[in-house]
Amino acid sequence: KDLEALRKVHDKHASIEERLEYIEKTLGDSADKHSQELAAAHAKIEHLHGRLQEERSAREAHHGSLGDQLQEHHRAREVHHASMQERLAYLESVIGDTADKHARDLDKHSNESRAKHANLEERLNFLEQNMGDSADKHMQDRVALHSRLDQLQSRFAEERVARDAHHGSIQEQLAAEKDSRDG
Repeated sequence: KDLEALRKVHDKHASIEERLEYIEKTLGDSADKHSQELAAAHAKIEHLHGRLQEERSAREAHHGSLGDQLQEHHRAREVHHASMQERLAYLESVIGDTADKHARDLDKHSNESRAKHANLEERLNFLEQNMGDSADKHMQDRVALHSRLDQLQSRFAEERVARDAHHGSIQEQLAAEKDSRDG
């Protein structure tokens, strides 16, 4: 029985030994497999890390390029804005100068027009005054001439009457003288 127990133990021990070898082999295979998978995972991680670095570098370069473009755009916009402000200031200046010039010209023409109007009005008043004075003088002269004409006509009529009387008297004298000579 001892032998048999020993055999059973030995068989059991052999079976444990086989099982242990199997487990060790399985664990070894599994450890090798895990080691290979771990190495592959590390390689993949390193590869991904490299790609990530490349992507980061590309993104930073792109970001830098975008930043440069944005700064350039801001500078261009500021230059354009400054240029627009300068142009606007220039236009406002020109328009202001033109408006001031037009206002001065308008005042000048308005003053000249008022002066001409006043001058024309003075001249018209002068002409009206002279014409009125002339008309009054003409009327006075006409009245005086008519009065003088009436006087002359009256004197002429008196002279005619006197001449006719004188002529009649001379004819009477001639007739009397002729009668005295004839007879």
